[in-house]
Amino acid sequence: MAREWTCGRYDIFGNNCNHFSEELVKKFLGVQLPKWIFRTTNLLKWTCCCLPKGFKSGKWAIEALQ
Repeated sequence: MAREWTCGRYDIFGNNCNHFSEELVKKFLGVQLPKWIFRTTNLLKWTCCCLPKGFKSGKWAIEALQ
């Protein structure tokens, strides 16, 4: 999982902490997370045109840490 879940591959809509958690739960328990967990990111997809540049990729968080 370490190769897939790196900072450079972060995507708020398709490769975020909820997706990581779902993959981890699948590996250990063999079940999927409930769909409601992804509601917020699914709603954000509709507003992505209004989000600041770099928000989707998480670059804003990396820059804030530097």
